[in-house]
Amino acid sequence: TYFSRNCLKNPKWQTPVYADTSTIFGSSLADIDREYFVAYFEKEFGERFEEQSISLIQLLEDMKLAEDGKLNHTALLCFGKNPQYKLPTFIVATVSFPGNNIEDVNYIESQNIVGRLVDVFDNTVNFIIRNIRHIQKDQGFNSLGKPEIPRDAVKELVANVLIHRDYFVSATVQVFVFLDRVEINSLGLLPNKLTIENIKMGVSNFICIQFVAYPWNRFWN
Repeated sequence: TYFSRNCLKNPKWQTPVYADTSTIFGSSLADIDREYFVAYFEKEFGERFEEQSISLIQLLEDMKLAEDGKLNHTALLCFGKNPQYKLPTFIVATVSFPGNNIEDVNYIESQNIVGRLVDVFDNTVNFIIRNIRHIQKDQGFNSLGKPEIPRDAVKELVANVLIHRDYFVSATVQVFVFLDRVEINSLGLLPNKLTIENIKMGVSNFICIQFVAYPWNRFWN
């Protein structure tokens, strides 16, 4: 039974099971991009990776990125060579339409965005910015147009979708860019007892995918 998005309760021990730390069947150390992980480790901890006295797999297990030799969702999505090989539905499907109707048989651009979480984030933001209108606003005639939706707002939306999506559901995030709006279809429900009314009153969101959020905030922002 769900008690929070990305968090299940173990019926036997009544302890939470987190999606991002759940291991992936068939995964192994071979799926990790060693060079990419080393760059993260050295930046985050200020220590040279070569000076560590334990193996890479033991280090990953100590960092809660692996268990019994198998990687979890965080390890594969953040540091994997090809995350979609083991998690094929963990992509962002994007389409931009010439009008305002999703039933339109024509589109301007369509792309399945894959890769590590940070690459998916960057490419999704770029897709949206590329396909929305760039308007003059209060600028002079010879100035380049500004995105109708500010880039910072788009980045916040995409980051929230990727970090807070339901990782227990094997389905794609969908982004539709219309002439008059952008629709982002995320997966899952609001966590715990959080409601739309709470959000309007300024209540903070509950993070139930701590391990995905941590490297994202510490390394890529």
